Amino acid sequence: RTGYTVPIYLTTDVFELNARPLAVSRRAGTPLDTTLIGQSVRRVNESIEDAVINGSGVTFNGHTAYGLLNEPNVNSVSYVSNEAWDAAGHDGNDIYTDVMNMIEELVANNYFGPYVLQVPTAYWMKLNDDWKANGDKTILQRLTDLRFGGQALRIEQADMLPADRTIMYQPTKDVLELVVGQMPTVISWADGPGWEFSFAAVGIVVPRI
Repeated sequence: RTGYTVPIYLTTDVFELNARPLAVSRRAGTPLDTTLIGQSVRRVNESIEDAVINGSGVTFNGHTAYGLLNEPNVNSVSYVSNEAWDAAGHDGNDIYTDVMNMIEELVANNYFGPYVLQVPTAYWMKLNDDWKANGDKTILQRLTDLRFGGQALRIEQADMLPADRTIMYQPTKDVLELVVGQMPTVISWADGPGWEFSFAAVGIVVPRI
């Protein structure tokens, strides 16, 4: 075995609040608008999700924090007829075949489930179409009837996925693990001549693929 190193990095989003509303809030007890804080934390969380899927681009001393799509050992499977899932001619049977081809690739590498399938938003909309004309199930319901590793296939909408890309993986620590040094939190410090305070939402959540 050889060593495997992942760089540990900060994911941050910085914003500022004027000292005047802060002082008024402390002195008079008026509510402080926390919209900026919520937006900043949300951006950090979205950036972490993006890093898990697409990779962070962070490299240190020759070691890279990869994502599910750009890790060197990822296996690729082509869709039936090389058609996108949201193409008019790509029906439920074609999507079922695509999913089974992904699973066969995983089984060939000794990953027997359970499995998570992540799809971009456009594909998620397609999965809610009927499996067949006048049928009683959607494509999504038909796929989640499949069971592997003792569990139903889990399908998630992942808006950070590039167009026409899907990911299937086994959600175990030997495939994907999050190194959590600090869940997203907000820190602050004085900045400038005393009229501004700087804040940052900071998280240390690094994917180890």
